Amino acid sequence: MGTYVRRTARLGLAALLLVAAGLLNPGTAAAATWDPGLARYPYLTDVTTTSVQVTWADTYKSTDGAVTWGPAGGSCTASSAAAGRLGTAFTVAGTAEYQHSVTLTGLSPGTAYCYRVTGGKSNSVDLLGADPSPTFRTLPSTGAYSFLTFGDWGDTTTGPNPDQAELHSLMASSGALFAVGTGDIAYPSGTQTQYGDLLNTGTGVSEVFGPDFWRRPGPVLPFFSTPGNHGRTTTFFQTWPQPAVAADTGESYGLASYPASTALGYSASTGPAAWYAFDVAGTRYYVLTADWSDNNTGTADGALCQAQFASHACPDYQAEQDAHWKPGRPEYEWLKADLATHPGLKLAFFHYPLRSDDATEPGDPYLQDASINPDRASSLERLLVSRGVKLAFNGHAHIYQRNVAPPGGLVSYVTGGGGAALAPIARGSGASCSPTNAYGLGWSSTGGSYCGAAGAKPVSASKVFHFLKVTVDGTTVTVTPTNADGETFDSVTYDFGADSTAPTAPGSVQTALGTAANPAAKVTWTPGSDAGSGVAAYDVYRQDPGAGSRVYLATVAPDKTGYTDTTAVFGTAYTYSVDTRDQAGNTATRTDAAVVPEGTTTVLTATEDTTIDASLPDKNLGAGTKLLVDGSPVNRALVKFTVPAGCGTVQSAHLSLTVGTSIDDKAGKGGDVHPAGNGWSGSTATWNNTTGVVGDAVVASFPGTSPGVELGQTYTVDVSSAVTGEGPVSLAVVSTSADAARYLSTEGATTADQTPTLTVVCDSTPASGATSTFAPTADSRVEQANP
Repeated sequence: MGTYVRRTARLGLAALLLVAAGLLNPGTAAAATWDPGLARYPYLTDVTTTSVQVTWADTYKSTDGAVTWGPAGGSCTASSAAAGRLGTAFTVAGTAEYQHSVTLTGLSPGTAYCYRVTGGKSNSVDLLGADPSPTFRTLPSTGAYSFLTFGDWGDTTTGPNPDQAELHSLMASSGALFAVGTGDIAYPSGTQTQYGDLLNTGTGVSEVFGPDFWRRPGPVLPFFSTPGNHGRTTTFFQTWPQPAVAADTGESYGLASYPASTALGYSASTGPAAWYAFDVAGTRYYVLTADWSDNNTGTADGALCQAQFASHACPDYQAEQDAHWKPGRPEYEWLKADLATHPGLKLAFFHYPLRSDDATEPGDPYLQDASINPDRASSLERLLVSRGVKLAFNGHAHIYQRNVAPPGGLVSYVTGGGGAALAPIARGSGASCSPTNAYGLGWSSTGGSYCGAAGAKPVSASKVFHFLKVTVDGTTVTVTPTNADGETFDSVTYDFGADSTAPTAPGSVQTALGTAANPAAKVTWTPGSDAGSGVAAYDVYRQDPGAGSRVYLATVAPDKTGYTDTTAVFGTAYTYSVDTRDQAGNTATRTDAAVVPEGTTTVLTATEDTTIDASLPDKNLGAGTKLLVDGSPVNRALVKFTVPAGCGTVQSAHLSLTVGTSIDDKAGKGGDVHPAGNGWSGSTATWNNTTGVVGDAVVASFPGTSPGVELGQTYTVDVSSAVTGEGPVSLAVVSTSADAARYLSTEGATTADQTPTLTVVCDSTPASGATSTFAPTADSRVEQANP
């Protein structure tokens, strides 16, 4: 990775060798300036308007550790508070250490303070040594401020993690007041050795409290922790103490006993029970537990996930919903009551993602207010939306993804790129992008992947590792991701203020039809607008013939103007409508269009096809399994169809060819389609006896720039100008490129949808709107997100 080279270039050769061996984190070559007995640099949690929790660890077995503090810029020893007891003992890689936590109270809201940590040897040791005093700011009562959110971090299981180190350096200088996690810290299981310290290094050691990691932002950036499915132990709660914000009635912060489930068959267990809320300048923050052990799912089968993602089951999602998000469960009832008694802006943080295009960690349908969820009426998403929560931040999937809200749903972010091994996102990983995925980035050993407005694959992992900086100013919220190269991207501002102004409707709703083999319909429109809070999304609906009302299928991001309906039945006359929805949730306006023609659509299979080869002028190639299109030597493909009697006037015609699967079959240029005469036969045609058959006009072109035509893909082009009525019709595919494209012939096709076909619409007049034919690719949902 580029970031790794950038950091290690500053180290000497010996240090480089240690880094390569996984025995030294980059950046530790310089001598430490803190006391040698300091094991974990002081870090902050549980900040309020009047208090903060300071935690550190040392190797001194003492009871008199203390924190001194004062106003920033003045004396940092004006006040002091002692730990009062021997800290909690633990070991890191065999080193005996003691954790101390001290609560500083009596502070003023929105005020900057500096502090120092002392301990051991009769309270005389300044554990920070020559280091300057860290500063922090208490939570404000009013005004604008920023915080950070991120998840899935603390990972040196494959060696040094320079991207995580870069992120932590950027966090320390971000100017944010605090940070909120989205779960999963210290891989793989959150042990004390994996959390680590300033003293021990190595693979899988000191992944959090190592010198280059949380030591940097931790002293100045108070952290509110969220549990994940890694590290579900006492260590998590001991490491991140939260006594003040988790003290209200009904809130929980610790391990709890979960009873066995008769319905799902999982066993009684002990696991995280962390649900609490805190307020900052009129905004309510909800930190929730949405995680479960992978080893205690009982008879849960994750059937909803299998329905949405055929290759993935999620029994842990199902068990988690049963334990936390059913009416009567303690977390559900606390959240329901607290939401009802707190007006104003509300944000939520939990681990399992509402919506994710990570194939191995997909969205959790058991949390969604979606038709697939039989418990949608009591779902977490419906509870949050119905009580005014505006944004949700999730982890678990090691990607970046911004999701627009479906109707009645929640805008959500997946921010799982804090330092753990990254995962690919749909586009580029053989899967597809969800239409609600407005912007997504992923990474794997084969390179980058993306969705939506990202527009292109990231060129390095450092472009995908990230945190979110969230700025709150009254009811306006701006979310700005920052990657490990220090670059910001996909910044979005939300206006959640009062807005009763309806948006304008999208215009010119049109649809391109599918074929019998691929009966998808592609809906397109021109953008709507909103003068108030801004366009949030477009909602697409379909009304079936004879139905009394329209039905919802999808939501797409506001910068998209197209959607592919893969559930359409060929030849059925649907009516589609598209709504503009604004950020304030106003009822969207709509524009309807009947988009399937009333005439007849027919898919014709080639009656004859062949290749004519200028280098073999007298050879007939009609029995070949491939149709060759080449400029050197010159090869041309000929295909013939018969438009049946009774068709009348042909309203439109589309030619479909499928590229072969051998490595040489793809090409940078797919070729141009020309009209051709019908005086040839597939069993006798040669270059010499077809002179003059191919016309000069170009009626359509297959893809002609990188990546051109790809292996195994079917491509469809509009050849309506060359097909006007009943009877035989011939077409030729010609190329001037020396890079040959090879399409499957009628002899080479093994399935019906691989055969050369001509889709014609006969004597058809659309009821309204504009209509053409459309053959979706195998990745048709990519077209939903990127029309």
